[in-house]
Amino acid sequence: MDRDRNAAQHGIATLLGKLNDPDPDIRFMQLSDLAAILNGPASVYIKSDSHTAARLIEGLLKALSDQNGEVQNQALKW
Repeated sequence: MDRDRNAAQHGIATLLGKLNDPDPDIRFMQLSDLAAILNGPASVYIKSDSHTAARLIEGLLKALSDQNGEVQNQALKW
């Protein structure tokens, strides 16, 4: 169980870091991958981890104000 939690946290941290990538296609794909994690079983761990949840919210807010419209739309799908 801790291994699943660590894997989820590591995966989310990696994806959040790529939301700053200069390539809008990469930012779009990272949002898509994060949405898949949030809709999957790993979301259980996020509910009990306020630090990761806060980082997700920050990333989402940043994506909503992205200069690329497709990235913004992907953020809205969250």
